[in-house]
Amino acid sequence: MRTLSLLLMLLVLVLVACGNQADAGNASIPDPADIGNPDTGRQIFSEWHGEAPACSTCHTIDGTASVGPSLKGITSRAGRQVDGMDAVAYLHESIVDPNAFVADGKAQSVMYKHFGEVLTEEQIRDLIAYLLMLE
Repeated sequence: MRTLSLLLMLLVLVLVACGNQADAGNASIPDPADIGNPDTGRQIFSEWHGEAPACSTCHTIDGTASVGPSLKGITSRAGRQVDGMDAVAYLHESIVDPNAFVADGKAQSVMYKHFGEVLTEEQIRDLIAYLLMLE
């Protein structure tokens, strides 16, 4: 009986450890609600802001082609683009400075370059919160 109890405890410890390992892969992707308001971010994504175009003018969220890249799955891609930079920091930098991370051999971005001046930090965080939901 004691051996069976020890084996069960060992099994539970192994399962708990494996569960923590699975969660560790997502550690760099915070809960969107901790960043901003995803519902407000959805509105920001879809609406013009003065002279600044809506993100949806050039980006889709369903994987279809458009002027800019589709943002479907952006959360997992953003966290892998620049060593040492998490998804939130990458998305923030890409919004306020679209040419900060231009891939080798690619032309400069045609993305509107003044979102950092047009949107408040709160609006940018809300937009990022929405983007983090686009898996």
